[in-house]
Parts: sequence; C-alpha cells; structure tokens
Amino acid sequence: MFEWPLFAAYAVYMWHKLLRDEAGGLPRGENLPPGDSDQALVSYNNYLRSVHGGAPDPEGARSSETW
Repeated sequence: MFEWPLFAAYAVYMWHKLLRDEAGGLPRGENLPPGDSDQALVSYNNYLRSVHGGAPDPEGARSSETW
C-alpha cells in the first residue's frame, strides 16, 4: 500500500522530465560552445580515418556528412 504513491510520484517525475527534454530544456551537444577538446576530437577522427583506410582531413574541418 505504501509503494503505490511512490510509483505515482516517480511516474509524474519521469513524465515531467520527458516533456522538458522534448521541449529542448536541456542543452544538446550542438548548442554547446566549442571547447579545447575540439582539436583532440579532430585528431581522433583523423586517426579513425587512417585506421579505416580514409585520408586524414588536412584542415581539421568536420565533414557535413552524418552517419
């Protein structure tokens, strides 16, 4: 008998969290300002390209293609 109000409160909490996430209340990765790790990300992506046989990107720019 004691557990059901806790389950209901948890359901309301998760519903609120879901609505907030859908509305864009939380920052997404593309909205964050670029930081110091961008060069590390470019280096890592170049490494992955070299491992898989692709040519590294000389400018360090990201491609517009998405997976």
